[in-house]
Amino acid sequence: MRLIAGRTISQLGDGVYDIAMLWVVTHLLRAPWSVAAVIVVGNLVSTLIVPLGGHVADRKIGRRKDIAAIADLGAFVLFGVAALLWRHLNTGAAYAALLALTGLTSVSVGFLFPSVGALFASLLDDESRQQANSLYQAATSAASLGGMLLGGVLVAALSFQTILWLDAVSFGLGCLLTLSVRQPILNATPADGAADSSAGWRKMLRSRTVRLLIGTNVALNGVLIIVMSLLPFFVVRVLRAGALVLGATQAVFSAGLIVGGIGSRWLRGSQAVQFALGFGVLVFCVLVVGVWPQVLVTEIAILLAAIAASVLSVSIMTWSQRVVPPEQYGKLLASSSVVTTVAQPALAALAGVAAAVVGVPLVFVFSAVLTALGGSAIVKGMVRERTAAEQTAPWA
Repeated sequence: MRLIAGRTISQLGDGVYDIAMLWVVTHLLRAPWSVAAVIVVGNLVSTLIVPLGGHVADRKIGRRKDIAAIADLGAFVLFGVAALLWRHLNTGAAYAALLALTGLTSVSVGFLFPSVGALFASLLDDESRQQANSLYQAATSAASLGGMLLGGVLVAALSFQTILWLDAVSFGLGCLLTLSVRQPILNATPADGAADSSAGWRKMLRSRTVRLLIGTNVALNGVLIIVMSLLPFFVVRVLRAGALVLGATQAVFSAGLIVGGIGSRWLRGSQAVQFALGFGVLVFCVLVVGVWPQVLVTEIAILLAAIAASVLSVSIMTWSQRVVPPEQYGKLLASSSVVTTVAQPALAALAGVAAAVVGVPLVFVFSAVLTALGGSAIVKGMVRERTAAEQTAPWA
């Protein structure tokens, strides 16, 4: 609970900062590329650093709590320094400082993400994983939504310097709460060859289970990024709706993520059954949006799609925690993050080009079909893995 609380507070602070940062950047340079450059720097640095973070988390398996706390402390210091210097910077220096802050905090997050994920997995037993992951998903989804809403209010009420201090405090609280966690003593030791980074990665990526988990993440996040990147255009140009409907659609999606996170704790049955139901509902909803472009239908379908996506996210967490050894879990999180980060913008760009040619509704239909094929392959792979696991060790 303390670890979840720390991540929730940090997520809330990040949500407030992200909205404030976007607002400030658009007013600093008044250039269309200014926001894109900040986002590119953050994604690029994170993609480069997170594999190292995953390797360190697995090499220092008994120090994951310390690694996560140090990463939080580093972000606290960075935001604190930025807050102290902010009022003394001119326009160009302020934009350069935000680029630097984005890059350096991405370094911290690159170490924080795999260490916290692996630490969280080590705190759970098989009977409590589904409930704990459900709570984690619901809490972080609610914090993300709350941060964006609160950020919109605070941008108008507070200075950007104050918001920098607030985000620094959120990282500081996350650090303290992480340090308060009693990390279990694990019997696992780094796998053979783990001292050689490339050998450790090759050993992990040769696992069919790991490749299946990464593929599942790509399939889920891929269809979501396609839908969410085209949804604003779909609402305005296809549904002929206004800003109120667009805002309501985004709110409905966020609410669905929270509801799905809460409801997934009561799911029963095998992981394969949960995945089949989750992908089935998600595919059906995306297909309905494409073939039946009506406002009410879209709102209901987006809500159900978000619930299914959240349930799938919890199921992926639970499955990965059960089948991936502790000494490999940091690398799994890092590799999944890298692949997803690379795939999402590529899929969004491809969807945008396709939508310009055939229209958004047809892109939704094609996405639903491709996700159905991918989901079916994933479920079949899970069944084969389960059959193999009954005959050999899960990690054989």
